[in-house]
Order: sequence, then structure tokens, then C-alpha cells
Amino acid sequence: MITDMEYRAHDHEHESFGDLTKTSEKPGKLSAAAATALKKDKEKVEHALAKAAYNFIDLVKVVGYYVIGCLVLKYLPKENMGLRESIYFLTVTLTTIGYGDVVPESDGAKIFMMFWIVVGLAAVFPVIIKAADHVVRRMERIAMHLVDNDPDDDYDPLWVKGVIAIIMIVIPLAVGNIYFFTRENKCGWSELDALWMTFVTMTTVGYGDLALCDKEQDQLFVTVFAILSVVLVAGAIGTLGNLYAENDRQNREAKMLASFDMDMIKALDQDGDGVDKNEYVLGMLSALGHLDGEIVARYEKQFNSYDVDGSGRLTEADLDAINEVIKRKQEDRNSPSRRRSSSADSPMTAEEKTAELTTPERPARRVNFGAADANVLSPRYAEC
Repeated sequence: MITDMEYRAHDHEHESFGDLTKTSEKPGKLSAAAATALKKDKEKVEHALAKAAYNFIDLVKVVGYYVIGCLVLKYLPKENMGLRESIYFLTVTLTTIGYGDVVPESDGAKIFMMFWIVVGLAAVFPVIIKAADHVVRRMERIAMHLVDNDPDDDYDPLWVKGVIAIIMIVIPLAVGNIYFFTRENKCGWSELDALWMTFVTMTTVGYGDLALCDKEQDQLFVTVFAILSVVLVAGAIGTLGNLYAENDRQNREAKMLASFDMDMIKALDQDGDGVDKNEYVLGMLSALGHLDGEIVARYEKQFNSYDVDGSGRLTEADLDAINEVIKRKQEDRNSPSRRRSSSADSPMTAEEKTAELTTPERPARRVNFGAADANVLSPRYAEC
């Protein structure tokens, strides 16, 4: 979602762009700086629109899941579920709780729900998880910033994440227990039954051994409580499970940043002209396990195919030539007949030959992301 701060920054950029256009030498022609700034502004707007479109699609998924499901369960023969009952049934299905107190009766509804369960788990529930995770991560960042006594050091107060995770478990446990405890007289439940019902709901177990007494009130509560409790507890368990690994990673990073290993830094130099910025950053990221070797090798291979002169740098002329070849190939795809005739009668252009060239005999330098000794922090390098 786009924040007000981003909008203010966007407006400020527009004002600065107006100043840039005034500095152009010729009237009606933008300067290079203004053109670059306008291009970046356009990219930011496109990114914001794309993000808004994705958010809207996610909203359509959630609403569509409930609307279509309610309509089918309402108008299929032998079903006739009411709106409240349909939403309750779809919610306990989506969260995989499945008490078993409300189930489809007809064969058509059972066939539909087999398909709809897959749709909910694959397309709808991840949307809810993502939205909740976004809120929780923002809360964690704000809380960690507030309690961090020394923002300039290399340690984050990860214990804050643990505290928030515990709160995310305690709150739904308390809310559910209080509500179900109030149903003690009407349902004949004990204090342990109330705690049991809350726990099996939060953890999506849903044995169904305890039946809801007041369908109208209880189903409304469970519809809301099930979504919130399941999402919060799942996020909390994930946070607690990753906390040890995250703390270990932070300690290793702090140790590496605080140390100066001469041998390790020398090993980062692959061309004999000293360790440049890219070699240092990539080497450190590799040593800490932040890089995926396969993905890095894939982009390295693509860069080498573009860098036909082996200079290790893509010049503006190289990029223009590659761009022209890509545009021509796209045009050829849209015109199959012209593509066939041109391939049969016309030789390749100089730009196409340049883009198609590769230099397999030139060894490419890259980090060896293979299995390394866990006790050795320095990355190993190898020739491709």
C-alpha cells in the first residue's frame, strides 16, 4: 500500500522536476538530468499502480471466495444454507479447522467444495497470511526501533520479536477462553472445555467433539475469531521458529563486520588489481550465506553473453546494440511471415552478430557457492 510519505515524496519530486526543466539549454527540450528524473518518476508511478493493482486483485480473491461460495451453497438443490451459516462454513473450511457441525448435504455441493477447498488454500488463504504478515512485520520494526538503545551498532533487539510473538499467542488464547467460558452455563462446558475449544481452534485442529450451542451468536464469533487467531498463531510460531537462526546470523554478521581478516579479504581479489567494491560486497554476502549460487550464476552467464568484448563492463554502445536486437526480434515474432523470409534471404546484421557472440574461452570470475566449511567464514572462489 502507498503511504502518505511516499505521496509527499512524489509531489516533492514533481516540484524538483519543474526546476530541472528550466535549466535546459534549448526551449522545449529537456536536459539529460530532467529526462532521467522524469523517467524515474514514471517508474515510481508505474510501480505504485502495479502494487495497487495487486492489492485490488487480492481483495477480489477474498471477496470472490465468499460471494461465489455463498451463492452456490444457497441455491444448490438440497442445501439452502443461510448467509451466516455459509460464511461460517467457508471460514472454518478456509482455515482448515473443520469442526464438522456444518457440512454439505448434496453430491453437487460436495463436488463443488472439493474444488473450492483447493481454491481457498491455494489462492485465498495466502492473501490473508500476507496481509497479516505485513502488519506484524511493521509492528516489529516500530517496536525494535523504539527499544534499540544504539541504532549504530550491528545488533538488533531480536528479543522484541519473541515478545511480540508470545503476545500474538496469548491474546487470542485469552479472548477465546473468555468467550467460550461465558458459554459454560448454556452449553454445559467446564473451564477446561472452554480452554480446549479455544486451543483446537487456534491451532486449526478442530476435533469437533464440542458443539456450539447458540448457532447464531457462536458462528458469528467463530467466523471472526478463527481467521484472526489462526493467522496470528501461525505467524507467531513462524517467528519463534526462525528466531534462533536469525540471532545466529546476526551474531556472525556482527563478528565479521567487527573483524579484519587479511587472508579472507585478499582472497576476494580475483583480477590482481585489489579488492573493488563489488568483490568485497559479494564476497561478504556469500560468506554469510545470503546469496543463491544458482541465481547468481544465471545472471552472471547473461552478463557474459552481453559483454562480448570481455571488458567486464556494459558500455552505452553495447546496451544500445542489444536493445536494437531485442526490438527487432520482438517485431519478427509479431510478423511470422517476415521472419521466415528474412531468415531465408537476409544475412544477420552486425548488431545481431554482436549480440549472439559469446566468449566461452574467457573464464568468468565468480564466487564458488558450493558447499563450504561451516567454520570458515571466508568465501571460496573458482573459475567457471
